[in-house]
Amino acid sequence: MKFLFFLLFTLICNNKWSAQAIDCPLNFDNLADDICTIIQEGTYDFCSANDACHQVGLNHNLRVNLIGMNVTKIISQLKKSGSVYTSLNKLLRPDEGTRAGWRVGVPGQANFKTQGDEMDLWYYNQPEDKRDVVTAVIDGKLHDVAVGWFCYSALCEWAGLGSSLLIGSGTEMFSAEFPESLNDLFFTERQIIGCLEKTSAGTLIECAKICKLEYRCRSFYFNAKMSKCYMALYVDSLLSLGDKAQSESDWVRYARPNW
Repeated sequence: MKFLFFLLFTLICNNKWSAQAIDCPLNFDNLADDICTIIQEGTYDFCSANDACHQVGLNHNLRVNLIGMNVTKIISQLKKSGSVYTSLNKLLRPDEGTRAGWRVGVPGQANFKTQGDEMDLWYYNQPEDKRDVVTAVIDGKLHDVAVGWFCYSALCEWAGLGSSLLIGSGTEMFSAEFPESLNDLFFTERQIIGCLEKTSAGTLIECAKICKLEYRCRSFYFNAKMSKCYMALYVDSLLSLGDKAQSESDWVRYARPNW
């Protein structure tokens, strides 16, 4: 129970998808094979950029996310697109400014992280600051940027054929050690915050159910003493430093390996 449990209840249908040759939905641009994108112009921060892509999906009845590693296939075409957020991030494990270990907010890629060999992706001196844990394409190259900057537009992509806004039915696994074991559940820098949605729950299972019923939920944190249930939306994330003072040792975290 400590590290792994399964949640079972019946909803609508099971949801699996895989990449296939596709025609892009209306208003989406096909910039490369199987990649359908749309830019939401504006001055977003990282979390509101994810929200913007989510809203595009709701408007079109499609599963839409902030672009992940597909950006590598189209980055040469983005020099004239202004500055746009991607979902590449280090919100789960901020570290020194290296090119390895960046994760994405793309359905079906919960275990993905960069290996550091994406040489044509980054601007030559990037990443450079361990406090800048999210990314944006600026002048056709990837830069690390601060999570709270309201500076850039959102580059959204359709999740593709077989993706759905429906919630999957059946048994789902939650793991306390996915995608890796964490020694600390909190950021060490006050200015770094994740995309958390905060609610309350009386039990661990109740909090897990809240997460399962929200397809944006990547992982959840539960504090039994305080009846708090926090969902990390879009991308996996630590808790803010401000939450550390609130019964630090009583928080547990479970993630969705099959998100």
